[in-house]
Amino acid sequence: MGRTTSKNKEIIAFSLKNAARKLEEASSPFEKWMYKVLVALYDLIAGNQFITDLQEYAPMTTDLIIDFDKGSIVKLDTSFVGGNIDVEFVNAEQATTYLIEVNQGNTPRNITFPSNIISTEGGGNSYTASGANQTDLIALMYN
Repeated sequence: MGRTTSKNKEIIAFSLKNAARKLEEASSPFEKWMYKVLVALYDLIAGNQFITDLQEYAPMTTDLIIDFDKGSIVKLDTSFVGGNIDVEFVNAEQATTYLIEVNQGNTPRNITFPSNIISTEGGGNSYTASGANQTDLIALMYN
């Protein structure tokens, strides 16, 4: 996923909003979860100001503990770490959606999340970096 222009952000936000509307009356647990993910992504991309539970990390070591009592949206800068990152979650709630924005530095870093998560990225609990100096959004559900 590369950098986006403001016009692309408008198009993405519009698409997310329309997709969320289709799932608003969802009945299955997965559809309800996807609705929450789409709404949260829309808010993040559209720059809505009511997102107050944002927490930021720029780890210096390869082990990272994310405490979800501090917020459900995470910005993760991998520029300063010397290797791939192993993440541990603290105070995560079952069936709760969490968003992680990963900002890669000059050397892309892969991330391993706890084994009991469900990711919209697929592939289990591993995240493979998209490339150097890229930004990715990952939606996770703690299970």
